[in-house]
Amino acid sequence: MSMRKINFPRDLQPIADLAATAFQYPENPEWSVQEDEKEGLMDTVKTLKRLWPLIALFQKVSPAMRDFMRGFIWEEDGQPVGLNLLQRRGTTDKWFVATVGVLPEYRQRGIARKLVLAGLDLIRERGGKIALLDVISGNVPAYSLYEKVGFENFSGNVVLEYEPSDVVPSPQIRDGYSVETISLSDWEIPFDLEKRIAPENVQRYEPVEEGRFRLSFPRQLIVRLLNFGQGIRPERFCVHESDTGKVVGRGLSQARTRPGGRNFLFLRLDPAHAGLTSFMIEYMLNKVTQTGTGHIIEVPIPDWQSHLLAPFLSVGFKKRVEFHRMGIML
Repeated sequence: MSMRKINFPRDLQPIADLAATAFQYPENPEWSVQEDEKEGLMDTVKTLKRLWPLIALFQKVSPAMRDFMRGFIWEEDGQPVGLNLLQRRGTTDKWFVATVGVLPEYRQRGIARKLVLAGLDLIRERGGKIALLDVISGNVPAYSLYEKVGFENFSGNVVLEYEPSDVVPSPQIRDGYSVETISLSDWEIPFDLEKRIAPENVQRYEPVEEGRFRLSFPRQLIVRLLNFGQGIRPERFCVHESDTGKVVGRGLSQARTRPGGRNFLFLRLDPAHAGLTSFMIEYMLNKVTQTGTGHIIEVPIPDWQSHLLAPFLSVGFKKRVEFHRMGIML
């Protein structure tokens, strides 16, 4: 038995294979990695492999790329049975523990705890001050582990999913507002909106910082190439209040142009303008369904944006799984 640092890009495929197997829950099938998600994961791995020479070059010349992905693998008899995948959030000193997984037959042996602690030590070594993670609500063993090593539950989110049967018509925006397409480089718009609407208890662990929203040129390029390589068509937009010009909401739709994987929606909206929710949902659905209706659409709703939940449910989205978001000061 041994633990070692992940070696990129060599370990990309073993990581994907391990994740597809480790995250299976027969007693709670809605928690499990689904077949379309496995297809999307394998597509991501193939694209990352093709891009890795460029990523490796950027990691040598751009400090913002050096913590693009890090982590550890636990091996038994030379085979990977557990992993912990970590990512720095932009150029901040906040990190996200993206994945902690152990194959079912190797659980209850303290492997996950050792992987988590090793990850926290690495974050400290890299100058990190806060670590964040999501854990499924109801996964008592995982929640208990994180709580014991010092993580605090401070927020949460629910993941909704929907499989459309037809193209959603383009909606008409309400009087007094206008919609504008924005790009990945327009970081000030999401930054200003999030700073205004994120509650204090969330900002304690997830402060709204420029380094989280303003992506370096290398990272922007990698994001664009990853999307292109996987056949993902993203569209970012914001909604302005016409009289003041103030941005009151923003959204992102990601539509896949080929089989496999899922479409994705992201939405943030000032609660004072909650009446715009239905328009923004229909606007994003129109964008993704124009590419075809063969993909499940997924959207995460943070609990501090609870005003979004009912409108999503009213158009046919259903709850899949809920997560606790936990944080630890290092």
